[in-house]
Amino acid sequence: MIKFFRYIRQNLIMKNQTSKPASQTGRYFKYAIGEIILVVIGILIALQINNWNENRKLKQLTDGIYSTIKSDLEADIAKTELFLNYYDSVRKPLFLSFLRDELIKEEVIKNPSLQLGFRGWDDIRISTRGYELLKNLPSISNSNQSLANKIADFYNTHLYEIEIAQIELAQEFLDNNLHFKRKGFTWSYVMGRHDENFIEYYLYDDDAKNRMAAYYLFFNIYTNELRNFKGKARSIIDSINTDLND
Repeated sequence: MIKFFRYIRQNLIMKNQTSKPASQTGRYFKYAIGEIILVVIGILIALQINNWNENRKLKQLTDGIYSTIKSDLEADIAKTELFLNYYDSVRKPLFLSFLRDELIKEEVIKNPSLQLGFRGWDDIRISTRGYELLKNLPSISNSNQSLANKIADFYNTHLYEIEIAQIELAQEFLDNNLHFKRKGFTWSYVMGRHDENFIEYYLYDDDAKNRMAAYYLFFNIYTNELRNFKGKARSIIDSINTDLND
C-alpha cells in the first residue's frame, strides 16, 4: 500500500513538470486525498496490531491464572479425598458403632481410640490464590468471560457452604468440650486415658448419645459439602483444560 502511494507521488511530480496549472491542481488534490487515506490506513493498522498484542498479552495472563486455579483445585481435591477417605473408613464407622450401641466396654478400655468419637478433625482450607488473581484482573476477553463467571459462581457458592458447615461443626465440638470440662472429663478424654466415669458416661448416658447423634449430623453436612466441592472442582478443571487447549 505504501509503495503504491509512493508511485502515485512520483508519477504526479513527473507529470507536474509538463502539465497545465488546472491539471496540476487536480492531480495534487488526488495526491492529497491519497496521502490522507494512507495515513488513516496506517493508523488503523497500528491500532489493530496494538489490539492484537494487547489481546495476546491478556490471553497469556488469563491462561496463567487459569493454570493456577487448576493447580489449586487439584491440590484441594487431593486434600479433600484424603479427609473423606479417613472419614469413611475410620470416623464414620465409629459414629455408627456408637449410635447402634455396638461398642463393648472391655474393648473400649483396651482400645482408647474407641473413646474418641467426640474428638476434632483436620480442617480443610480451600486455596483461593488463583481465584484472587482472577478477581483482580482488570479485564478479560469475551471468549474467557463465560469460564470466568463459572469459576466465580463455583467459589462464591462452595466457599460459603463449606465455611458455614465448618462453623456449625466447630460450634458443636466446642459445646461438647465445654460440657466435658464441666463434668471433669476434659484431660482424660483429650489424652485418651482410661477414666471409668467418662467411659460410663460415653457408653450408657443418653446425653452422650444425643450429643454424638448431633455431632454425626453436622459431620455429615460438612462431608457432603466437601463431596459437592470435589465433584464441581473436577468440572471446573475440565472446563479450564478445554479453554487452554483451544
